[in-house]
Amino acid sequence: MALAHNLRLASFLFMCLYVIGCGKAGFSVTGKLEDNGKPLTVSDKGMVNMNLVPVEDKSGASVFPADVSKDGTFTVRPRGDGSLPTSGKYRVSIEIVDPYPGKDKLNGKFSGAKSPIVREINGSANLTIDIAKDQ
Repeated sequence: MALAHNLRLASFLFMCLYVIGCGKAGFSVTGKLEDNGKPLTVSDKGMVNMNLVPVEDKSGASVFPADVSKDGTFTVRPRGDGSLPTSGKYRVSIEIVDPYPGKDKLNGKFSGAKSPIVREINGSANLTIDIAKDQ
């Protein structure tokens, strides 16, 4: 009886370690958005939509969304499958709607595949993206 209990416990612990060890790999990405060297800010009624998309992903299916604060600081969230960005080049898509709902104040200049902003991620990163200089 004790042997069976110990085997079940050992199996359970092995599975826990396996699941933890096989989590989605990737890097933590944080940073700040700026406009000509100053923090990019929006009003209480505004919002910033920001995504990182691997440059080699032509379908746009591998989008990593970012949570952007009113003061322009951001943190990239894991995708729905729990994965984070891995090493490679990422296109940064940015839209500013202030007030929301409304039109993109950047007129689509940094939206989706049109965005000229590309950053290399090769580890946990703290990025500074200046929309006045990254054109």
